[in-house]
Amino acid sequence: MTYGVTNSGFVKKDLNTILEDNRTRLKDSFGSNIDLSDESPLGMINNIFSFQASLLWELGEGIYNSQYQKYAEGVPLDNAMSSTSNTRFNAIKSTVDVVITGIVGTLINAGFRASVAGNSSAIFETLSNITIGSGGTASITMQATEFGAIEATSGTLNVIETPIYGVTSLTNASDAVVGRNAETDAEFKLRAKNQKQKSGTSPVEGIRKAILDLDNIVQCIVNENNTDVIDSDGRPPHCVEAVVQGGDEDEIAKAMFASKAGGIQTYGSVTRTVIDNQGISRNINFNRPASKTIYVIVNITKNTNINDGALYPADGDQQIKDAIVLWGADFLIGQDVLRDGANGIINPINSIAGIRAVEVLFGLTNPPTAYTPVTIANNELASFSEINITVNS
Repeated sequence: MTYGVTNSGFVKKDLNTILEDNRTRLKDSFGSNIDLSDESPLGMINNIFSFQASLLWELGEGIYNSQYQKYAEGVPLDNAMSSTSNTRFNAIKSTVDVVITGIVGTLINAGFRASVAGNSSAIFETLSNITIGSGGTASITMQATEFGAIEATSGTLNVIETPIYGVTSLTNASDAVVGRNAETDAEFKLRAKNQKQKSGTSPVEGIRKAILDLDNIVQCIVNENNTDVIDSDGRPPHCVEAVVQGGDEDEIAKAMFASKAGGIQTYGSVTRTVIDNQGISRNINFNRPASKTIYVIVNITKNTNINDGALYPADGDQQIKDAIVLWGADFLIGQDVLRDGANGIINPINSIAGIRAVEVLFGLTNPPTAYTPVTIANNELASFSEINITVNS
């Protein structure tokens, strides 16, 4: 087997393979009868140096994957996204305009705090000094003390947290402008993916862009048959097929009708009626991605010797299942399931510590018996669920 950077991506040499390779070389050098058991001097030396080599392989894999938006995390993800001019959304604090009532001339220093009635953790503070004016009031913008979607609906920011003599009350006449937490890696990747899908200018890309602009759309692809005959996927001549995950079906139909060319029919099992400007009812068809359940068996050899590196965690089996499900949640419509490479199922498994060797079997049948690629059609979506993943350790 070829390791390192290959035509199918980066293939990491695992610890068990390194140990066996070194045992072979030691026997070639010192004879086949040498003692390489874990308790022998040469065996212990082999274990130490093999473990160090495995860390270098993990480093190489991490460097390789950091180039790809799908697997990079944190700062490496920011760096990978920079090549496509995408920038992560930073955290923002909520802000709200308030009116403070009290004795004329009372000075309110920056840092004066108030909280939302019924939610003592929703705290806002002033960022500058202000004095209550001749009318007995002062207007100022307050900012949440924490990042994130801290809400303060109209009239609810009225609990004074830092009492000041001369300040009797405060309130907000309008809702707070809600902030947000920093964009997570998963959110950042999804937004970048959708922006990439919306970048086209062809009629097909125009339909896709119109759909992706709707609320709660996870992903969308648009297939077309521009021939005069039914194509191999069953699409009739001169039609478009939108395959959409998420979103409101009526809104999807309206977006398709508004963006498709006249005379082009729509194809799919979901039908919604759109009323055009002439009052005529038009049927618009599209598809939801057909879910293709992927069954997975993971057979691992776990490390139980602290001298050989990190131990396999007590909840390692569950960690593997969770990692595969999380990895699968980022799948695109029509994306094949592979074992190796940048998009290989081996990657989330290798992220778990204490694995000396791994065999992964996957397929559309239960139980799976091979690790050959699973082809997913352009109107299908691979689906991974914990209940369909078996880990043998």
